Amino acid sequence: MKSYECEIISPMFAHGADPKAFELRATEIKGGLRFWFRTALSSKLKDNIPALKFIESYIFGDTSQKSKVIISVDSNLSSKSTPIQGQSFRMQNIRFSIDPIKYLAFGMYETLKIKVKDKTIRKEEWKSYADSGTFKINFSFFSANQDGSLNQKEVQRIESIIDNVIFLYSTFGGIGARTDKGFGSFQIKSIQFNPANSKDAVENIYQFNPANLAQMSKDAVENIYQKSKEIFESINPKERQNLNFNPVEFKGLPTYPFFDPQKSITFGAIELSGKDYNQALSMVGQNYYKLRRSLEKDSYFKSAYTNPHYKAKRALLGLPILYLNQKPRVTLDNSTGRKTSPLHMNLKKYNSKYYMVYAFLEAAICSDGKLIAIEKLDKNKKEDKESNENKKIVNISDDFNEVYKKFGEIWGLKQ
Repeated sequence: MKSYECEIISPMFAHGADPKAFELRATEIKGGLRFWFRTALSSKLKDNIPALKFIESYIFGDTSQKSKVIISVDSNLSSKSTPIQGQSFRMQNIRFSIDPIKYLAFGMYETLKIKVKDKTIRKEEWKSYADSGTFKINFSFFSANQDGSLNQKEVQRIESIIDNVIFLYSTFGGIGARTDKGFGSFQIKSIQFNPANSKDAVENIYQFNPANLAQMSKDAVENIYQKSKEIFESINPKERQNLNFNPVEFKGLPTYPFFDPQKSITFGAIELSGKDYNQALSMVGQNYYKLRRSLEKDSYFKSAYTNPHYKAKRALLGLPILYLNQKPRVTLDNSTGRKTSPLHMNLKKYNSKYYMVYAFLEAAICSDGKLIAIEKLDKNKKEDKESNENKKIVNISDDFNEVYKKFGEIWGLKQ
């Protein structure tokens, strides 16, 4: 068994069925590992989705086979539900002040109106979270040969994959809700490793250092790919369904989150001036708000639907959850559901300083790069989904370069 002692860096909204009860679950951590495994491997296999799905299922399991990675969690974290206050700010042409933490934590709290005698007061009720302490993620690995004996080579390869995936997961991801907005951040504090492994090699993977982030990310992706390829090629061709492990080039943007460590503009680490997570998250929230506002003038919320050249650039940062209630109604063409923001923001600590680690996981927000705005019909009329009479095309730019430019301007990055 291999254990990773982890330290919480920012409030972690992790729950089971009851949002009022904090619960750190192994299933959620496994889901995060699978996400970053896919995201990393996709930078090598690209649109070879059959091979990507096959190797993920082979390692992490599916309905037809057991997982070769067994995860458990040791946690005795104290949780709370007290309101988290950010450093409010105002922008030009906005009459009200904005709490940047509440902006980032949308959905994690609700404001209740309570009557006290003759007065109505507002009270915030937050979902439970843990904002300090440590926990352990325990791994064990098993793979058997045809005769039932332990496949030691494959176990070592899988363990190496997990070493690198957990680096990406703890660096760019998080546990719980709103992890792409800086919540649920954690760091590896120490590792209890198998004596057969090199201590230096293991520590090199997990120690976050902003100066080495680019090279460590490239190395992690390369190691995940090489070990996955070794496992893939060791499997009988019939069992692997005659698939190959060769890349298939994308036609436009990928339809799923894609991390490219070779494209330095898409990820990095920014030092924050905050002395605690409140100040650090406040800075992140304020600049994220500015970024979205800078794109909003081209957003479908502020522009006419009838303009065929209209670019909803704000949607490149994810479709707001409220878009479903817009009039006219906005839907995704040839796709279902709503896709989240490709921008992942995470808090890290290095030499007692806070950093925001960010990654743009480029992906098309819908299958053909378009949104469809359906005009509101009379109550007596039925909506004809096949007819284009009441539809207005809202074009979505496939080019993220303007988003990167504005992101860099707001954070003061060198272009």
